[in-house]
Amino acid sequence: MKVLLSGTSNSILAKGISHGIATHPAVTHFENVSLGASGIIAVGDHMRRIDFSKHDICILDYHVNEEVLIQMGLTHVEDSISNLAAICDAASRAGCLPIVVIFPLANRFYTERPFETKLFEGLAQFGLPVFNFYPIIARLASEMIRPVDDFFLDPNHINRVIACIFGQSLIDTISEWELSLAHVVETTINYRSLNFISYTELSVRGVSSVERRSSSLITADLLHIEPDAQLSLPKINCGWELAGMTFNAARSWGAMRDETSNIKVLEAKNQILFTLERNLTLVALPFLHTARLTAEITNLIYVSSSFTGAERPPMGFEIFGLILQEQQPACALKLLIPSATSNSYMISEVRYSEMRKAMSDKFLANSNQS
Repeated sequence: MKVLLSGTSNSILAKGISHGIATHPAVTHFENVSLGASGIIAVGDHMRRIDFSKHDICILDYHVNEEVLIQMGLTHVEDSISNLAAICDAASRAGCLPIVVIFPLANRFYTERPFETKLFEGLAQFGLPVFNFYPIIARLASEMIRPVDDFFLDPNHINRVIACIFGQSLIDTISEWELSLAHVVETTINYRSLNFISYTELSVRGVSSVERRSSSLITADLLHIEPDAQLSLPKINCGWELAGMTFNAARSWGAMRDETSNIKVLEAKNQILFTLERNLTLVALPFLHTARLTAEITNLIYVSSSFTGAERPPMGFEIFGLILQEQQPACALKLLIPSATSNSYMISEVRYSEMRKAMSDKFLANSNQS
């Protein structure tokens, strides 16, 4: 089985779900294109670099960050579903089965989760397999009489051992399906197509350079711009709008402003991910306000942020590219689904017992140390 994983930080944590998937004996090839701290707008970047025809299944993990972005008002649930539908459609048309994984958030365990609700009301009703972590953690917490927080590394990241076993169980389930019998269904869901503009297609007025940055997972060339630099986009047919950006959050500090509307479209706050100790933290985030493209050239201006403190780090913004989306939904989702579908995909009792034992051993070890 050839597996592609597209998601966020839960999918790149060492010894987590990616390890469980990659080490499963049924998996013959594994590729991980996940970006930490990103929204599902990242698929506008990912899709152009993926040959879905080389994979049997595509596992999508975007729930955690998307619920946070929706709660903060930085995106809307309709956009989230549209972007998810875009990558499901691209995978389905290439014969690659899309599958969604819902990682939980510790601090939203008992609150409304609009993205998850809309997902089950829409895409899942057409047969999209959705593997949901929430019932598993709820059961562990209830049976082991532990607070939910004990099963998390932090509010946004599940315990690595649980995630690893979940990844193995996910492949267990999929291995039992006859993937050759998967079939395409027509849906009534319309989505907005996505596109991408690399930094190499931008014209720059001001101080800039191309920098090569690396992390343990990826190496990327990025456009580094200094304050007040102006980016000019190539002329693009009307009907598209700027929806997001992929950039190096570790070295980006300040905001991008649309020259035409004079509105701030993106802000990278230094206190969140900015650090000179890390060379690359590549993230993709939606714009605060989409910038509609017209027949005229669209310009973005980098505005540096104010700073108070004893020592001011060097200002700069490092861009990988810009994500476009159609202004109106015009494409009907075609969805590849397995031959036998269900609205609830759960792990086996054997795998659940592995999780419970692993957590019991962890809690016992912690108790002995204290």
